[in-house]
Amino acid sequence: MTKPLYTIDDVLAATGGRAEGVVATEINSISIDSRELGPDAFRRHQG
Repeated sequence: MTKPLYTIDDVLAATGGRAEGVVATEINSISIDSRELGPDAFRRHQG
């Protein structure tokens, strides 16, 4: 098993965000283009 690119704790610390609902603990890809994201991709919600 390979080490994840980032953990949710890394993302929350970098963004000052908070986790809600069901949260993945490992993040293996990042994209700024939503057309490239798969169904299980980490998404940012602006609200």
